[in-house]
Amino acid sequence: MPQLHDASEELLDKLEAWKPTRPKRNWKPIHRNFQGSVFAATTFNFGPDVVCHAHRDHLNWVIGGCAITSGGIFDYTKGGHLVLIDLKLIFEFPPGSTIIIPSAMVTHANLPIAPHEHRISVTQYTAGGLFRFVDYGYRTAKTFLKRDQKGKGKKDRECEQRWAEQLRMYETKEEKGSD
Repeated sequence: MPQLHDASEELLDKLEAWKPTRPKRNWKPIHRNFQGSVFAATTFNFGPDVVCHAHRDHLNWVIGGCAITSGGIFDYTKGGHLVLIDLKLIFEFPPGSTIIIPSAMVTHANLPIAPHEHRISVTQYTAGGLFRFVDYGYRTAKTFLKRDQKGKGKKDRECEQRWAEQLRMYETKEEKGSD
């Protein structure tokens, strides 16, 4: 998914370089959580027995990846499995494992662990609203809609084309070259 990586990195570069024209008194520059990371946010779930019920992360960048890392002390052959419900897949997900999924598109969960076991998770992701913020000229959707009705109409018309372009980001370099 090198194209998704590049799009995420480009977004974070733009956000780090952005300086508001009228900064609020408590404004601070935006910076990455971790050097070299292409995710805008990180969530640490320290348990002691983290279980994720079936859901989609509807506020994440819809085609973007969400990195999920499992940790703790549990028998991964008996519990803590990663479940991708829409795809009808269940994976053993041992402590120390990381997977990247499109969490806004795929309903996912994990199975419970035994009562005496401990499981933690770390997730990294980017909110879709950050892409819109940059695309709307570093304005919130509310401000953009209020001040730029023609621009809103144009963005709406571009939406279908943008969706198709973004889905092509899942192509490998070899597939992209064979068009």
